[in-house]
Amino acid sequence: MMNPTLQRIEQALDEKVKQHTPDTYQDFKNAVLAGDKIMFDKNANKNLELVKNPESRKDPVNTVAKGIAGLMWLMYQQSKQSMDLAVIIQAGYVLMLHAIDFAERGLGITFDNTMIEKCGQTLAYILMQRLGIDENQLAEAIRQGQAEVQQSKQQPPQ
Repeated sequence: MMNPTLQRIEQALDEKVKQHTPDTYQDFKNAVLAGDKIMFDKNANKNLELVKNPESRKDPVNTVAKGIAGLMWLMYQQSKQSMDLAVIIQAGYVLMLHAIDFAERGLGITFDNTMIEKCGQTLAYILMQRLGIDENQLAEAIRQGQAEVQQSKQQPPQ
């Protein structure tokens, strides 16, 4: 059974994605299912970095983050670059949780909350780089989103 912290994070992510359109939510569910199939296929399983390279277990945070980023990039390429950014990020996080669960239960590698958080940050950073999103673009998008929130708060209710 998955560790309760991982379960809580996965449930929260699922709830967050449910707030998007039904199509986005379905794409998210499909991406997680496809990622799990790729990651845990009995023939591919032996190719997981944590399985085939015991040295990688010394830095499981980066190993998992890089592996999931590679998986999401592969899926993005296979979708002919049509995957929605929200789907890539959110499905990537859920698949990261599944990889951490595998590492904990299958290989005895313990991830504490700090490691889980660092793994998520590293995953997001790698994905942003691969997708060509630099930190300035991300900061601008955050500023724009904050401005929109402020503007909506200042408008009288209709």
